[in-house]
Amino acid sequence: PEDEADMAYNFPLPPLLLEAIITSRADILNSWICDWPVLPKSTTLFNFTASHDGIGLRALEGLMNDYRIKDLLINCEKRGGLVSHRRLSNGEDKPYELNISWWSAMEDTGRDSTRFQYERFLLTQLLVMSLKGVPAFYLPALLASENDIKNFSMTGQRRDLNREKFKSEKLSGVFKNPESYANRNLRFLRNAMDIRSKLPQFHPQSEMECLSKNRGDIVVIKRGIGPKAVFAIHNMTDNKINYRFNEVESTEFIKKDLNMHDYLSLKKYNSNNIELDPFQVIWLG
Repeated sequence: PEDEADMAYNFPLPPLLLEAIITSRADILNSWICDWPVLPKSTTLFNFTASHDGIGLRALEGLMNDYRIKDLLINCEKRGGLVSHRRLSNGEDKPYELNISWWSAMEDTGRDSTRFQYERFLLTQLLVMSLKGVPAFYLPALLASENDIKNFSMTGQRRDLNREKFKSEKLSGVFKNPESYANRNLRFLRNAMDIRSKLPQFHPQSEMECLSKNRGDIVVIKRGIGPKAVFAIHNMTDNKINYRFNEVESTEFIKKDLNMHDYLSLKKYNSNNIELDPFQVIWLG
């Protein structure tokens, strides 16, 4: 069919997004989104975070300096992750893959490891959903699968840290508990996908513009054009922050009498000053 498209894996996205969310520094992520590639009309990007493999680091070459990459590796090791290396022709070992479950990677390194873990996880999945292309989700990540130390200790395969094998009885119990993270993740993201499917602004070929270049605390992605555009606003920090649209964007809102609402929460906004809670995401339109 004429509307079929070839898809290319968006390999820089997982490590860039991971570094941004666990350090609350989205400057490199913002620059990369602002420099989004122009693809042939029949091609689109396959956007994802977690996968059945590790988080590849080779895609960071030319995007992130060695100091930031080393900091990323240390942050993941603090959360129980491992680093796989490859041997270069000069005999040097170079990190090429992070092995960690995406859910464990969302942990806080403070006294309470679950502090904002759920919020961080949802933000990463919602950001993937806001980007130009096709979003994809890894089932173990949605089910809040932690680092599978037991399986890794039996096989010695580092990728098995992120490949938990679920037993139906245990999974059934998790689904019966409405407060389990797996249940909460699935409920929230199923609703978000339903909302997204009704918004043509999120079509894979719809226009995309990044409005947060040179910012480290927030990622703002505009999908669509004109008065019907949707603004996906992501607070990348554990603090409350305010976001104000610039004059050009405000002009578009004035046409709409500043009568905006968040598609995710249905909260109404009639001011140019948008307040976001820690790691909150708003789809404003």
